[in-house]
Amino acid sequence: MLKHIRSLHLAHAEQLSPHWHAYLKGLLHVLHYAHHAEAELRDTQAALARCWQRVTATGSINERGVKEVLASAETVHRALTEVFGMRTHVQPGERVLAELGQESWSAMLGGLDLRNPVRQNINEWLRLVDSWVNHAAGCLSRLGRVVLGELLRSEASIAAATRGEPLPEAPAMAPAAPSAYSTLVIDAERFQQVENPDFWERFRSANGFIPGLARAAVAIGIVGAVLLFGW
Repeated sequence: MLKHIRSLHLAHAEQLSPHWHAYLKGLLHVLHYAHHAEAELRDTQAALARCWQRVTATGSINERGVKEVLASAETVHRALTEVFGMRTHVQPGERVLAELGQESWSAMLGGLDLRNPVRQNINEWLRLVDSWVNHAAGCLSRLGRVVLGELLRSEASIAAATRGEPLPEAPAMAPAAPSAYSTLVIDAERFQQVENPDFWERFRSANGFIPGLARAAVAIGIVGAVLLFGW
């Protein structure tokens, strides 16, 4: 339904003014980028947290656990590098920047000063990474909210023009976002996926007959102990 409404506003804008049509398309592009870039960052962050929780469940990390943490950390760093590396290609437009109180998206986001995660610096890297992800994701979230507000106001102007009201002049420059960037498909989140899960992971998710049976036995034992204690 929402996609249909957006398409109707774009169609009317194309008939009324090519400048307004380009402006609406630019806002939609920036909005799509902001939502997906934020979702990608948060997903990699959640996947790293789950990986860390899994490999430290026994109290110590083996060689396999170290490799898994490093691989998950590298995924987070790639997502951060993409967001910061594309900052000059994000042009929200004068109205959005005025609402944000910023001169540019690059000025708002800043630069990335986080080294690649390697075995030698992984402990320090893990202490720093959440602050970087939270900063970038927070900026993207605010960008998305402000762009959405500007989009709704612009669509309202287009709708009013179709009813005969005067259409204001479109902003001189249309917003722009990178031509290609990572997108996160629903139900394809990393934090929900575990490759080659061990028995503990299968036990936690009751994945498989034996892990499921073991988890049921533990649950029955806990409930039985509580009932026995109460009796």
